[in-house]
Amino acid sequence: MATDRSLREDLAQEIITRLLSEKMPRIRDRFDAGYSERASFTSYFMVIIRNTHYDVLRESKYRMLDTLDERDEPHDPSAQESLVGRIVFKEEFAKLKAALDTYPRTRGKLECGLRLKYRLPLSVGLLCRWWPRMDEDAHRLQQDHRRVQDHELWAVAAEVLHCYETPPVKGDSLRKWVDVRVAELIRLMNRTHPHTVYDHRNFETLFAHYVESEYAT
Repeated sequence: MATDRSLREDLAQEIITRLLSEKMPRIRDRFDAGYSERASFTSYFMVIIRNTHYDVLRESKYRMLDTLDERDEPHDPSAQESLVGRIVFKEEFAKLKAALDTYPRTRGKLECGLRLKYRLPLSVGLLCRWWPRMDEDAHRLQQDHRRVQDHELWAVAAEVLHCYETPPVKGDSLRKWVDVRVAELIRLMNRTHPHTVYDHRNFETLFAHYVESEYAT
């Protein structure tokens, strides 16, 4: 996710330019001329914007790498490997945050679901940030769920979220919804690389590290 204002403006301009010059004919061919506000159109259009966003980010990354100057400093392989590792993790965390940011209306439900799915801790403060009225119910979701079976976990989560989500959710439906979002996030993350990098296993590892980083705060 771009953090500098001028970079965000450049990114938005590039996305708009590509939408108008490359994507609109495909959208027009698929939907009627009125661009009605049907769910199918709005969902498809958001996917187009999201994918264009990642195309621009990926190309910007390679342009940046091509312009880096080599420094005349002593070569320390272990220090260099550590630095590269930190840079790579920061880049991937930023990409994951950008991917999560594309779900503004369901962000709390999504992150809560991911933490439950991967049995990661949930704090009262975090839950109340997503659902400000959840003080009394938050303790049920912040318990240690590592030994809890899936069906029991999602049943409890759905029972708690029933009062805070519209429409209300059911346990198995919530689990399936989270699984679909995970698959979407994996596809989005892979679009930022020339080849497939992420699968369900290493995406879980990435998310576990992400929640401990400053990007998740």
